[in-house]
Amino acid sequence: MRIIIRIVLIALVFSNQVYCQIKDKPKLIVGIVVDQMRAEYLYRFQDNYTENGFKRLMKKGFNVKNVHYNYLPTSTGSGHASIYTGTTPVLKF
Repeated sequence: MRIIIRIVLIALVFSNQVYCQIKDKPKLIVGIVVDQMRAEYLYRFQDNYTENGFKRLMKKGFNVKNVHYNYLPTSTGSGHASIYTGTTPVLKF
């Protein structure tokens, strides 16, 4: 019975790796961070945007509307690093 469980677990691990390799990777990832800009401004001023500009990014891109930081103090450098790496900064005193 243990051999069957091991075989099934190994098969699941390898099938997951194969699936992850099949997915198409994006050709380009663009990250835009605008300091001190509220998320609602994207929608308030959307009539001023062009179809190949912010409107395209809003329709086909990824937009985060409700973001909270789990660290203090927030600053520009550490905030941008946290956004692009997915980790929180470490404060060493």
